[in-house]
Amino acid sequence: MRARLTLHFSDAPARQLYLEEAREYLLGRGPASDIVVDSSRVSRKHARLRFSDGSWHIEDLGSKNGIAIDGEGVDQATLDNNCWIALGELLMRYELRTDEQADADASNQRRRYETSLELRRAIRPSAGVEPLLRKVLSSVMHLVGMERGFAMLARADGDMEIMSTVGADSAHAFRGSRGAINHAMESGASVVSMDVQTFAPLAERPSIIAGNIRALVCLPMTIADRTIGVVYADSSELSKILTDLDLDILEGLISHATTALALAQLDQEIGDIDSILRDGDVNVENLSQWRESLPGYRHPVEREQIDMGGTGFTWSKVASGS
Repeated sequence: MRARLTLHFSDAPARQLYLEEAREYLLGRGPASDIVVDSSRVSRKHARLRFSDGSWHIEDLGSKNGIAIDGEGVDQATLDNNCWIALGELLMRYELRTDEQADADASNQRRRYETSLELRRAIRPSAGVEPLLRKVLSSVMHLVGMERGFAMLARADGDMEIMSTVGADSAHAFRGSRGAINHAMESGASVVSMDVQTFAPLAERPSIIAGNIRALVCLPMTIADRTIGVVYADSSELSKILTDLDLDILEGLISHATTALALAQLDQEIGDIDSILRDGDVNVENLSQWRESLPGYRHPVEREQIDMGGTGFTWSKVASGS
């Protein structure tokens, strides 16, 4: 039998590792720990795990907030299969797995990675913006296994618009966690919580309570320091465990999808410009449809028409100093 330890964080993906019987493990906040736990409630040298006499044992190293096994405080203990270990506020699950189960875990992770590569290959700029977003959302939902989700696209005015939803009656009825979305957009970093209602920055937000959100993932689509979209998924269930390796897979998929989306947008904008030019009437009203969405085209335009001597075009001047 092999021992697997799963660390459950309220504000980050879970971390899973198989323990090696020939090793001892120092758990703590300090950088010298074998299993580093970045939590203010965990001491720098909090606990030690060691294998002897056919079992794994845990020992408190004089930590400030102690250790609990299945809710009971202990100084040291022999670990039983499927027990829960608390280090301060951090919960860890200890399980014994057969060699076959351990091999299956590794195979499953490889399959998920291979699946993500297949999903990446299916995300192509040539599909167009909206079909591409639907494909990205479908791919993320397949990987995270959550109940509801949506994909948002940045409009020319900078606001986000929901373009596709899964598991919701309508985009208007389902808005997800605004706090998570805002944080992802402002930071440019993924937001992951496997137990939102214990994650202080989000737990009391009305959108979390009203939506009965227990787990969520929010993935910003950022390119050149500009967020052009967001993919969001959540669930009212706690059964899904999203690990740090899963997040690596998701972020790789999103990085590829972001590049594809930017190219699809550019292709669409070029097509719009081409249509305007073919129509033979270039004016401010036409240009305003696309100029704000392109870097370098955010100049204020003076609404002054200039007669170009019967060319059939209506021109506009870019305001000076812009």
